[in-house]
Amino acid sequence: MIAGLYKQLKNRTLGLGNLIPKRIVLGKKKKVENQKRIENRFAQDIGDKVVDFLGWIPTDSELQYIEFEEAAKTLRGKESSRVIYTLDQPDHIFSTTLIDLIPILFGESS
Repeated sequence: MIAGLYKQLKNRTLGLGNLIPKRIVLGKKKKVENQKRIENRFAQDIGDKVVDFLGWIPTDSELQYIEFEEAAKTLRGKESSRVIYTLDQPDHIFSTTLIDLIPILFGESS
């Protein structure tokens, strides 16, 4: 999949893990170890091409529960009121991570 994406995009290719359990990415040592594993896999799959790994967007059971409940409302034919999580809970790890990634994604220096 990575090689196929790189072939299609050709320019700057960024990798970002989404919905990763927060216990996997909490703690600097764990974070660095997991990032190295992913970067090594990218290098293995696409050779000398460069894919920058940005990091992870973490999740937890609270966020997953909220998302599931809203999806279940829709399945039951009820109106769903999707919450903008970063506004509703700005101090949650999901929100703070997104805020940290925005300048990187848009090429702005911090």
